[in-house]
Amino acid sequence: MIVFINLSQKNTEATRQKVTEKQEIIERLELKLGTIPILEFIDDDTVTSDSLFEQQFYNQSETSVPLYSNELEDYRLFIEGSDAVVMSSDLLQENQMFYQTLFQNKISPQRIVFSGTTPAIKMALAGDEKPYALCLKKDRLPELLSLSEETLINSMPSELLTDPLFEDVPMVFIYDINGNGYVIHHEEIFQVLCNDETIKQVNHEGMVCGLAAGLSNKDNSTEEIIKQAIICSVAAKDCEDTVFDEQFFVDKITVVKLA
Repeated sequence: MIVFINLSQKNTEATRQKVTEKQEIIERLELKLGTIPILEFIDDDTVTSDSLFEQQFYNQSETSVPLYSNELEDYRLFIEGSDAVVMSSDLLQENQMFYQTLFQNKISPQRIVFSGTTPAIKMALAGDEKPYALCLKKDRLPELLSLSEETLINSMPSELLTDPLFEDVPMVFIYDINGNGYVIHHEEIFQVLCNDETIKQVNHEGMVCGLAAGLSNKDNSTEEIIKQAIICSVAAKDCEDTVFDEQFFVDKITVVKLA
């Protein structure tokens, strides 16, 4: 089982709108991944809300209704029993210990897949505790690694994937809008190729959920994990008139070990 946690600084209308949008995307994955519980975790002591039990009691429905909390104990309760955690961060404030506390309180052998704004990623990676995996769009790299477009184009994949920022992160997956990219996993580097024009405009929330789902099974190979991520990134798109054929996409994705 995987769970989805969105980290925010304050419980505002804009925050709730973002959570609703992510919920709609995640619901498209239910046929493939089952129900994915969603927690909006807020770093603001002034915010109070009903307990998770009360929220679940008052919001009984077939779909996963987002829960809200700012209590660490609720975070522990929410992730209990899950195999992997998707953690998406909109936090912009400098609060390194906030991330460190969340990473430290995961329950072994849970794996955290992290995604978020550039300041959030840099802050989350600044401490000793790290997430298990990072999932990044390629167009984020210039800002994240302070590289010019020219330098980025001329850089080898191994140079990007082993940047000091990513040190001690077991898995880093960098992909473009069509799902092509590179991944480093336990110091092995792979190239990812999507050989079909139907794999385009992939969905990021679907990608991170699929990556977490792949990582939730410890027996999965890197190839199986990445294929799961890309398939979910396609399944998460708003294409109601399209019949989703998973095996079709499996055959169109190639993961090749480079080093």
